[in-house]
Amino acid sequence: MRPHPISFPLLAVIFCSILLFIEANKNGFTIDLIHRDSPKSPFYNSSETPFERAKHAFQRSLNHHEIFASTGLIPNNREYLMEISLGTPPFKALAIADTGSSKTWIQCQPCINCFKHTFPIFNPKNSSTFKLVPCKTKACNTFHGFCGLNSTKGANNNNCLYDEVYGNFDSTSGVVAKETLRIGYGKEEAYFPRFIFGCGRNNSNTFSSKISGIVGLGSGQESIISQLNSSINGKFAHCLVPSGGHHFHSKSGKLIFGNRSVAKGYGIVSTPLIMDNYYYLILEGISVGNKKLNFTSSSKDNHNPMNIYDERIIIDSGTVITSLPYKLYNELVSAVKSEIKFGKIVPDPIKVFKLCYSSLNDEDIPIITVHFKGADLKLKPLHTFTNTSPFVRCLAFHFTIFTPPIFGNMAQTNLWVAYDLEKKVVSFKPTDFDLIHRDSSMSPFYNSSETLFERTKHSFQRLIPYNNREYLMENSLGTPPFKTLAIVDTGSSKTWIQCQPCIKCFKHEFPIFNPKISSTFKLVPCKTKACNTFHGACGSKTRKLGTNNNNNNCLYEEYYANFVTTRGEVATETLRIGSGKEEGSFPNFIFGCERNNSGSGAVTISLPYELHNKVVSAVKSEIKSGKIVPEPIKILELCYSSLNDEDIPIITLHLEGADLKLKAVNTFMSTTPSVRCLAFYFNVFIPPVIGNVAQLNFWVGYDLDKKIVSFKSTDCNKL
Repeated sequence: MRPHPISFPLLAVIFCSILLFIEANKNGFTIDLIHRDSPKSPFYNSSETPFERAKHAFQRSLNHHEIFASTGLIPNNREYLMEISLGTPPFKALAIADTGSSKTWIQCQPCINCFKHTFPIFNPKNSSTFKLVPCKTKACNTFHGFCGLNSTKGANNNNCLYDEVYGNFDSTSGVVAKETLRIGYGKEEAYFPRFIFGCGRNNSNTFSSKISGIVGLGSGQESIISQLNSSINGKFAHCLVPSGGHHFHSKSGKLIFGNRSVAKGYGIVSTPLIMDNYYYLILEGISVGNKKLNFTSSSKDNHNPMNIYDERIIIDSGTVITSLPYKLYNELVSAVKSEIKFGKIVPDPIKVFKLCYSSLNDEDIPIITVHFKGADLKLKPLHTFTNTSPFVRCLAFHFTIFTPPIFGNMAQTNLWVAYDLEKKVVSFKPTDFDLIHRDSSMSPFYNSSETLFERTKHSFQRLIPYNNREYLMENSLGTPPFKTLAIVDTGSSKTWIQCQPCIKCFKHEFPIFNPKISSTFKLVPCKTKACNTFHGACGSKTRKLGTNNNNNNCLYEEYYANFVTTRGEVATETLRIGSGKEEGSFPNFIFGCERNNSGSGAVTISLPYELHNKVVSAVKSEIKSGKIVPEPIKILELCYSSLNDEDIPIITLHLEGADLKLKAVNTFMSTTPSVRCLAFYFNVFIPPVIGNVAQLNFWVGYDLDKKIVSFKSTDCNKL
């Protein structure tokens, strides 16, 4: 018997690939942030289960709050590590990355009282650029140093000394010095002479033997951020990978400095930043689903009658759990309880969290929105619930009474968190994008030596660089016509080609368009309608985007996925599309004449995670023939061997006002000669997408005036 059709609602669909727009240029550098529980970390213990690692991380997080309450200090056992180099020749050191403190220091020889160290200790005598800082100097004051006695080996009355005490009374003291600091690797390496740091010669034994010291990323004047301010324009960002429980990821996070740290594009929210020893945001409330829990002056905690911290909340990359004022926390727990209809409430096996469930799926967890001043940040289940055992998931929030609340790193994972200290704002942007494409058999990228199934595999596995989109078209620019082969991209709006003279262009197998040869080429002046239409801007002589560039020319910049960029001048030219009687000619077409660069795409249908799981379950129940088998290319979830078209149910997309029936050719793909897979995928942070497989053999008509899209089943090979 033929299976019944399957239908499901699709509320919002975009017929394009969503690109992550993040500025990437020479004004900045990026380094790895290594989670202490990552296999790349010296703290990694392969004998621990993911849940044991999560338990230890949560316990460290709770200790942070307890220590802050008793000492006002954030402790030193932070969550992320980074590698730096000091001196000439460079001495590599693995240090704790700490947004909760501002001093950077490492252990130094000669050492009076140092903690055990697995690696060599920095010896200033081996560096030609090491210089002690005298007391009563600007550098000493910047580091909050003081004049010392001859009590620290290697110091005298004229040397600047420092002393730092962390939570649980861990401490470091020594001499203040200047040294050449190097951060990053290879082309990404940046170095900074005369960096002020602490040369630790008397340090608590409680520091780990696997680290050399601490890199202070805090808001104080002595922090690495403040010292590098002129080089990084007061800008830095981090992108933290998930860790702990079933979300553990072995990849490194990223710490980005300079202009490239600025987040651009869709989904960014920004909120004011307060710098007062720590980085603070203003917390206005929290929503669970549609229920908002306000945090106003009328709802302050009775437990904190002095309201010492008002609405401020510390944003900290080193604390795992987000903590809230006592009253707001209890309101949050109650609201989450009322929203979750499935799952059984159970005790927390690690005795850390208050609200835990067994057998809780992502689709059962409500969206929790944190309302900062001017910014509503939506948190997914990844940010709000964590596994404390294979079958138990807990609400990953805690409460605080006499200390400021903390927005922890678990809530910041898979977010681009950008700090702009000059504008005093923090911006958040989702970054969990995994975009795919396939090579068209009609394109010049086609490799005849690959089998159909190898090409299918590559179509899923490659990320989208700019030049690997799905379809190409030929057009002509200029007079006489100059033929170009260009990518057709419904996911972006600017048309551009490489132009001579070219400052930095990608390798090109064909001639590059030379505007001097065309009689119809015209540069667009800035502050004109044509410039505004192209979202251009006035240029400067320092941009050096072309020999004809001056302050009056309109310039453009465009950022694509994988940090690919294109820059150049905006111009008008005669565009020709088609050939023979079908040719169309369009004078004064506005386009980008590209002089500087760095180097319909989606294939499958992608759906929200919960809806995707429902579709997979429904298809499973409808297909009576065929054996479920593992997917050979390890991308798609549901695959069958020996599956015929007649065994595959009709899947109907219910768009607003239109029911689009998809046949087997639109919903299943062959990944080997004998295996066919459901060509649907899921996404989390981006809008769902109808990929080009679902559009095969459809006449898809766009009417931008009426703002409608029409579909008609057809055989495109016969057109």
